[in-house]
Order: sequence, then structure tokens, then C-alpha cells
Amino acid sequence: MRAREALARRLLPFVYNVVGRALARHARVDHCVEEAVLEALRRLPRAGAERELRNGAARRALSAAVKPSAEQFGGQEPLVDFAESHCLRQHLSGERRELVHAGHWLDEDDRVVWSLWWLEAMGEMTRPDLMSVLGLSAADTETGVHRVLGHVATARAVVGALTVSRCDNLAWCTAEWDGRPSPEWRERIAAHVQQCADCFVLTVGRTAPDVLVADENLVPVPSSLVDSVVTALDQERQNRLTARHRAARADPTARRTTLLAAGLAAAMIGALGAAYTVVPDESGGAVEQAAVTSAGPSSPATVASSASPSSAPSSARPTTSKKAAPKKTAEASSPAERPPTATVRAGCGTALAGGWADWPMPGSANGVHAASYTDLGDGTVRDDVTCLVWQRTPAPDTYTFSEARSYCAGLDLGGRGWHVPSRIELMSLVDTTRSGPAIDTSAFPGTPPTFFWTSSAWAVPKTPLRAWIINFYEGLSSNAAYQSGSSAVRCVRGGGGDGRPSYRISAGQVTDLATGLTWQRATAPGTMSATGADDYCSALSLGGRTWRLPTSKELATLVDDGRVTPAIDLEAFPDTPRTGAYWSSSVFAPDRSQRWFLSYNDGITSHRPLAGAYVRCVS
Repeated sequence: MRAREALARRLLPFVYNVVGRALARHARVDHCVEEAVLEALRRLPRAGAERELRNGAARRALSAAVKPSAEQFGGQEPLVDFAESHCLRQHLSGERRELVHAGHWLDEDDRVVWSLWWLEAMGEMTRPDLMSVLGLSAADTETGVHRVLGHVATARAVVGALTVSRCDNLAWCTAEWDGRPSPEWRERIAAHVQQCADCFVLTVGRTAPDVLVADENLVPVPSSLVDSVVTALDQERQNRLTARHRAARADPTARRTTLLAAGLAAAMIGALGAAYTVVPDESGGAVEQAAVTSAGPSSPATVASSASPSSAPSSARPTTSKKAAPKKTAEASSPAERPPTATVRAGCGTALAGGWADWPMPGSANGVHAASYTDLGDGTVRDDVTCLVWQRTPAPDTYTFSEARSYCAGLDLGGRGWHVPSRIELMSLVDTTRSGPAIDTSAFPGTPPTFFWTSSAWAVPKTPLRAWIINFYEGLSSNAAYQSGSSAVRCVRGGGGDGRPSYRISAGQVTDLATGLTWQRATAPGTMSATGADDYCSALSLGGRTWRLPTSKELATLVDDGRVTPAIDLEAFPDTPRTGAYWSSSVFAPDRSQRWFLSYNDGITSHRPLAGAYVRCVS
């Protein structure tokens, strides 16, 4: 890789995150980032250490972003919501989502300080870095940060009240509000929240912002921005080579100068030690994500290492397959497989509502219910474990939430009776041992590694309305999708009950009669590492059973997506914390050093390096 391109890929994630959060919503984010990075690279021979270089790039980008020329940006409407992209790509929910959106309520200058503080809390910057970018003394920087954090605390209270409060006086207070966050309306709404007992109680017990931000990763850079910077660098490189070639003809010493400059640039890149990876974005494209490996006072931003997503399906419409035998796969986990303690027949249940698993979850860690599919030869595939029948090839287009429902309701493929799958139904197809796509491609060929709709709306009726989606690049689930947005869809047939799970509770154990899983009722004491979780469950002595750490899909069967904080039956599992991650045994396929976890704050599954998480064992 050319030296300048490598350095650009190193700088982009940092500068993009600084400017993206500072601007909150605007199309000029990419432009300002690109210009600042290119200018930093043009000054490379005069630049100092890595941190000085990137701080300078951030300073130039913020200056251009906050004070753009009227000719360049006049009249341009906001097109990009960095905060929403952050929530979706980082799978944020609950207080973390609330904290991200609190930034919308800050004024322009406060958002700059907020953006820099966020990276400081992540470990990507130090306080001297903030001082350098802001051009302030230590005392002035401390004062500015303190002021902004106060405004953020107020904004969090406002966001929380607007999200869940049903207060009639709050509705009256905001009757003239146009729905656009602003510092003025922040203070007006906050005044009501402070005086209203019903609203104020919703703001009590907030987690400190530095705790919420500490384990965050940098938001991935859009592939279009990376491509634009690389293209510009290629053009500049060609221009330099042409100029040097001409100079070399006239002066033989020019070649020696060129070789010296190239050697210096290569040495600098080696010192930075950057790496990058490509992951799919919300539209199915690619996003550059930096993995910082250089030494220094900042904490590493560890991300997945993966190959580029596979290409789009070759056929848009369902096709008939004549595969003779079903493809069988089993989902692996990090602990060694243990002998089963019970045998449960394949599901085929119709008693429970679609939001619940009325069948054993395919791909269990003990190997009892290995995923198995049968091609029915009419464009449909039967899951031999759940008995759900699936559209073999996804719908030929992307749809909004309501359009997806209409598409499936009108589908005539081997018969009628199709619907958009629920969160747990679609989760049953995920194969976490694969990525790009995370599904059995023999049974479901042409599956794009992108987000697919579920029929499960987010439990919080917040405008704009959101719904659950699952990304078949790696298998994560998210409730951050706007129902007005577009995603892929694969229809399903089967189920149709209206009941809720029947749990048998006895001697510290909870048995789910539908899935056949028996759970440790109490959460293990404290939090622990992933390997500590494996050891804890292996050694657990409870009811004479053999216990293990559940897969991410097994954890998902306990999620009640009709509630939040926590999204679980508290009568069956009364000590489940409102927020916090639970370890699974499922390894993240693109980077096997990471594990999947599930947060019962609202039920999302995700992956990133965690120092510790909660544990609930299964048998």
C-alpha cells in the first residue's frame, strides 16, 4: 500500500469522528474531513509526530466545518445524521443512545468541545490533545468541558423525558415546538422536567457519561469518503510523479531527492502501524473501519478484521433448486462441546406468538439441534428444526417497513400465508460461525450481507418509529432502523399462535418448555471475562445438571421485545440488571478474538472487546 494512502486510512477514522459528532447533522461532514486529511498529508514533510499530525487535521476540519464559506455551503440542507449512524453501526440502545442524541441539543461551539471530550473519554485523545485542537489553556479547557457536560446532563434529561414520558403537561409545553433540537428548547423543556414529578423521576439514576463512552469504538468511515480521499491521493501522486520525471530529465540530483523523500514517508507510516478493515454499511456497501495498533497514550480502538462482503445475488427472483439432500451445519462455540443433558424434538409449535421461540434454537452449542434445511423445490426452504418455511431467495428489492409487510402478505410462492419474520424467527437463520453473509449459503444462496427487516417494532413508540433489523453480514440485531428506511426482506410461513412462554421455576432454575432450555435463574455474581464465564458455567453445581455458556441465539430466546430496561420476564429472572451485557459462547466470525454478547436493556446482540460482562448459564 502506498505510504500516503496508508496514513490517510489511519487519519480518517479519527478526523471523521471528531467532525461528525461536532456537526451532528450535515452533508458537509465528508467534505471537511476530506479536505483536512488531504491538507495534512500535503504538509507531511513538515509535520511532527502522529498525534500532532492528526490533531492538526482535526483542527483544520473543525475550523472549516464550523465556519464554512457562504458560497460553498449556502442553503445546503442537512443530509446526514451522524448520531443515528453511530447508534446503528455501534448497536447502541438505552442510555448510550440517549447520550448520543443529547448532542443534538447543544449549540455549535459546545458540540466541538463535546466531540473532543467524547474521544478523550474513549481513550483516543488526551487532555493536552484537547488543548491543542481548541487552542486553549488548561484552565480554559477544563472550564469549557465542565460547562458542556452540564449542558449534556440537561439534554439527557430532555431526551429521556421526550422518549418515554406520557405527561400531558409536557405535551402542552412542547405544543409549539417544531421537533428540531436546540439549546433554547432544551432549557424550556428542562424547566418543565425539573418541576414535574412524573418527568423528573425518569431522569434519576443516570450512568455517568464517561462510563458509557469508555468502551465505545470509533464510528466507521463511509466507503465513499475513503474512496474519494484515495482517488485524490492517486491523482496527486500522478501529478508529483509527472513533475519529478520532468525535473529528473533536467537535473540528475532530483532522483536522489525523490528516493530520500519516499524512504522518509515509509518510515513514518511504519511508526504509525495502521491497519484497516472493510465492513458493510447500512445500504449493503462497504465502510472503512480503523484498527489502531500504534503505541502511544491513546487506547487501541479494536475492531473486527474481515474480508470485503460478497457480491450481490446473481438472481433477484426466487428460483427452484433441485438439491437432493439438505445441507446440515452446526453452530460452534468457544468452549468444547459437552454431551447433551436432554433431548427435545424439533419445534413445529404454533402455540406462542411470533415474537417468541416456539421451538429449539438451531445451532445450539451442545450440538443437539444442528441447523438443517430441506429445499422443497418450489423456491422455498423448510427449517427442519423450527419447521418454519422460508423464501429461499430474498425479495428482489428493498422496502420500507410497511412495504415489506405488504410484499410478504401478497407473496404467492408455493402457496400463500407469508409474513415478515419476527426478530426471533429471523434470528434462527443466523449462522454466527460465518460472515459475509452469516447464513447457510447452500440453503439460502444469493443472500446479500446486509440488513433485513423483522416484523418486530421497537417497544418504545418514539417518533420516528423504529423496528428491529438483523444484519446478515455478521448477524447482529439492532432496534435502530427507521421504519421509513429501506432494507431487504425474506418472508416466512408458519407459526401463528398468540401465547407467551410458560416457564417452570424450581430450585434456582428456569425451564423454557418451548425451547427445552433450562436456565440459571440468578445472574452470576459480578461481571467477569469471557474465559472466566466459560469456567464459571463449566464448574456450576446446580440441580445436578451440566451447565455451559449459552450461544448468542439462545440468549435471544429470553428477550421480551415488547418491553425495555430490562427486556426480559422479571418474574422468571428477577435480578436481571436494567443495563449491561451478558456473555455468550458464540465467537465473532470475522475476528475470533471477540465474543458475541446480548444486552437485556432492550435485547440487542453485539460484539466488541469488553473487560467484563454478566453471566447466566444454560443447560
